Amino acid sequence: MVHKKKKNGNSWSRHMTYIKHRDSILKRAADLSMLSDTDVRLMMFSPTGQFTSFTSKGR
Repeated sequence: MVHKKKKNGNSWSRHMTYIKHRDSILKRAADLSMLSDTDVRLMMFSPTGQFTSFTSKGR
């Protein structure tokens, strides 16, 4: 069974939620890279189209 989330109708609210969660997602990607000793590449787009990337090369 797939759980579908309702899309928040307010674009400002979606953007603020993205900003709040972005840093924790990047931290988790860094932690995953360190704990598993692997390279991690993460690419995200905000609701406004802003691109954010993370690469763990060089650990």
